Amino acid sequence: MSAMAETILETIAAHTRRRVEEDRRRLPLELLRDQCGQEGQAGGRRFLNALQGRGLGLICEVKKASPSKGILSEDFPYLDVARDYQAAGADCISCLTEPKWFLGSDQVFGDIRAAVSIPMLRKDFTVDEYQIYQARLLGAEAVLLICALLDTRTIARYLELCGELGLSAVVEAHDETELASAVSAGASIIGVNNRNLKDFSVDFATAARLRERIPPEVLYVAESGVTGPMTHAIENSGISHTNYSYAILQGRNVANALTSIMTSTGTNRVIINSESEAFVNDAVRNLDMLVYRKFNVILYSPSKIRSFETIDVDNLHNLKTRVSTAYYIDYESPAVRRFLLEYRALYNTEPTQFSFQGYDLAYFFISMKTKFGKSWMEKVARLGNSAMMQTDFLFRESSDGGYINEGVRRIVYGPDYSVRIVRE
Repeated sequence: MSAMAETILETIAAHTRRRVEEDRRRLPLELLRDQCGQEGQAGGRRFLNALQGRGLGLICEVKKASPSKGILSEDFPYLDVARDYQAAGADCISCLTEPKWFLGSDQVFGDIRAAVSIPMLRKDFTVDEYQIYQARLLGAEAVLLICALLDTRTIARYLELCGELGLSAVVEAHDETELASAVSAGASIIGVNNRNLKDFSVDFATAARLRERIPPEVLYVAESGVTGPMTHAIENSGISHTNYSYAILQGRNVANALTSIMTSTGTNRVIINSESEAFVNDAVRNLDMLVYRKFNVILYSPSKIRSFETIDVDNLHNLKTRVSTAYYIDYESPAVRRFLLEYRALYNTEPTQFSFQGYDLAYFFISMKTKFGKSWMEKVARLGNSAMMQTDFLFRESSDGGYINEGVRRIVYGPDYSVRIVRE
């Protein structure tokens, strides 16, 4: 390996040491310690518990740039990104605070900390205990310790300090020597980075190779270049696909970015898996522009898109949008029209969605009791889909002996401005 390649990490570390010196001059370590003492212990156990709570824990990262890819998003809607991570089920959020190469900041971290409730990792290049105190004051639950920057004794000392402050620590290793150092230092969470921080190359076999060497009582985290089972399933299916996230907003040049990956001769099926109104609105508006350029686009979206005030409904029709939702009332159906007439005559007012919901539930269960008698509860979980006025019922037994409704209505916005329920 060349000397040039070995200096990338050290260059960042050297700059970080100068940052810490400047921070120390503005706020001496003694005063920083006092402030941390007033805050009490951090919720580091919460970080560990979040990752141990299920088979596969997810730490989702927020960063504006990186040395290997440059600027990822000019506008960088980091609060939308963080909120989407939380809404999508992320267990923890990792936020870069390194300012020169990753364009991070303590301000971004603090803003995200105030906007989400899940545990957060302050991701920086820790070279001084001062940064651990800073992380505690920022509201972090965890910090990152990189074996390539710290010897075993220093890691052990920093882990002890983290324990005193109530912080968890992810100790990052890239090879067998670094892994042995992390274990010897007493790390309870070890992250194996597929990316070599000395030259920023990625080897996807690294995490798998080192996994076997990590003690069973230590929590294992795989970092960089990790893809989920959905990605693998799609890749193995042979479907032509491209995944995009907030990087698609780079330079607000969404239309060109989409055009480069779409076919002008076939059907482009686009899934927007976001609940950020700003992101969804931007994507929908630009997809609609492509329809006018003769691209055939079908949009699939979470049901929340129907509640976004900034979304132009015409765009949803042009994109032949498919939405799956727990409830939708088809006011054109004979059953709904009949119910409206009876309800208005009886109460002299318009029914709310709860009126439909109550009627559907009462009618369904009374019908089941009438039809099946005492054995109705046994029959409910064996029935197929039952179409009601507001929703569809498809009950399945839950582990606690109750029932879960798995019925979903699929709504299609037609280019003729129709909205209809489809059952496939």
